[in-house]
Amino acid sequence: MALTTGLFICTATSAQTPYDMMDIGAQLTGKGISFGAFSTPLPLPPGEWLVVSKVASQIGLMGGRSDAPNTVPEITVGLKSTDAGNPVEVLMVTFTPDAVPIRWLSPGCSTTGTAGAPFKDDFETSPSSLTYGCAKGRYLVSGTKGLIDNLAHGTVAFNRDLYSGFVPHLSSISDSSLMLNMTFSMDKGRRTSYQMHVRAPSSILRGNAFDVAAQAWTHEVGLSIQAALQRKTIPIAAFPVSIGSKADTAEPLKKIFSAVELTLPGKVISGSIPLDENGTPLPLPPGQWKITSRGESEPSDASARKSSQVSLTLRNADPKASIGAAWISYNSTPFFASQASSKCENKTAPIVESYGSTSTSRIVTCGIANTYTKSFRQRVLNSRTTGTDWDKANLSGLIPHAEGLPEAHTWIELRAGSNDTRRLTYALYTAQPAAVSPNGKYLGAIRAWMEKGKDAMEAFLDGKPSSFTPYPELAD
Repeated sequence: MALTTGLFICTATSAQTPYDMMDIGAQLTGKGISFGAFSTPLPLPPGEWLVVSKVASQIGLMGGRSDAPNTVPEITVGLKSTDAGNPVEVLMVTFTPDAVPIRWLSPGCSTTGTAGAPFKDDFETSPSSLTYGCAKGRYLVSGTKGLIDNLAHGTVAFNRDLYSGFVPHLSSISDSSLMLNMTFSMDKGRRTSYQMHVRAPSSILRGNAFDVAAQAWTHEVGLSIQAALQRKTIPIAAFPVSIGSKADTAEPLKKIFSAVELTLPGKVISGSIPLDENGTPLPLPPGQWKITSRGESEPSDASARKSSQVSLTLRNADPKASIGAAWISYNSTPFFASQASSKCENKTAPIVESYGSTSTSRIVTCGIANTYTKSFRQRVLNSRTTGTDWDKANLSGLIPHAEGLPEAHTWIELRAGSNDTRRLTYALYTAQPAAVSPNGKYLGAIRAWMEKGKDAMEAFLDGKPSSFTPYPELAD
């Protein structure tokens, strides 16, 4: 079967369209595709659908009696949503018009590779189940239009016939999408596949709000299709996320909060970072912070595999601010794991504090501060050439903003982690007095400020609103 893509939504309108009347130019609705008076229609997502392509093919059969047919017909239709604001833009449905008295052969439901935060749902079925289901999804951050165009002009005739109908509509199709491929069959019944592209933000990552909503919706869609094969009717629900939908639509789709959109490079944030729609925001040190780089990776902890590790490099927009730059790391979602990832120690730093916590504490904390006469600004400027791998990944984004970064500087690191929420790390790069005395006022003020910062981080981990206090004036 050829690779296809599509998206969907749900509606309730007039009668179903008979499968043998779905010629190019026909209009379908969410009521679905009809196979006759005594068959349950295949449901479609809500909305109005224009048939832009139609391909008839055959499925080869194996085994059975010698006088039995060795092929059965199969039809694929390409559908383009005509509803403005419908996130489900492209939908292709493949089906056998007749229930076939055979045992369908089905592959295992598995994903390939890690690109695009792939996910799967087997609907608690297996290749040997009488009713089989498999859904696979992945995110295309760009290239949806190119994919459709390439398939429409490729060497495979099936793909050319199917995808060419979408080419006149490319300008209205989002270039970033959730691509879903779903296959279902019922022994001694029908087999059907739905391939879709759902409009999606270009910054989707595993476990964020859009991904969670998309996977939940995918599961509900699969149950609706399975029900149809079992001669039951369950309408497909509307996709729960609207990206750029118009406010005047009849039933505005729910807007899913995304912390990713708020923390992309170029964004300016202050005060705190909302990590989810209703949760406590992550406090920030004082300042107007421009995000210069963002990283997100899978954690090494097996128990934390559902939570990615986010890192942000920030430049203070106020050139006179003592804290010129910051690096922050946090888990995208809460998880359960030991937070004592590294010991709270440094042999040269004048300030090392564990604040009474130990490796067995529910919240493990650590504060380290060290003073340097070397230029932090020069370290940033050298980050791409002679810098460490960490500098290349995290400091090179500061190069266009290096003017005004401190020369001699104090490096402050605050860590806090709770066994049942998140692990946080703040690294701050601050200006310091020309001379720093080991027992002077400056380090004393820094020590006191760090403890209050630690308190703010602990409060966040306990689900309480918190904020950092103003950074102390430089003095010694």
